[in-house]
Amino acid sequence: MNKAWILLAFGLLVGLGMNLAHPITPAHLRTIEVDSSMFGLIFASMNLGQFVMAPVWGNLGDAKNRKTVMIIGLVGYGISQALFGFVTDIYLIILVRFFGGVFASALIANALAHISMN
Repeated sequence: MNKAWILLAFGLLVGLGMNLAHPITPAHLRTIEVDSSMFGLIFASMNLGQFVMAPVWGNLGDAKNRKTVMIIGLVGYGISQALFGFVTDIYLIILVRFFGGVFASALIANALAHISMN
């Protein structure tokens, strides 16, 4: 199978994971008695993590091995998504979503770089 298709599949999974959590988030916040107005901050924290760390992960992928960086990103993102479902403190939710963005950017930045180089 072509490597670009594999990267596309992983990118699709990460993209689905980032977007499938959003419809559930307001209900999750209600169950832990957090005001739903915090949804915007939770959403923004993930994007901030991506914005801040994408260049760092990209440079790390250039200097080291892209595959290793992408695997670190996938594992870290998976852990952060799992933690998101179990954390009940609003500040920890924001932190977990931030780190979700940090690790998602590892896959996104390096997958795009890998595809453009090949």
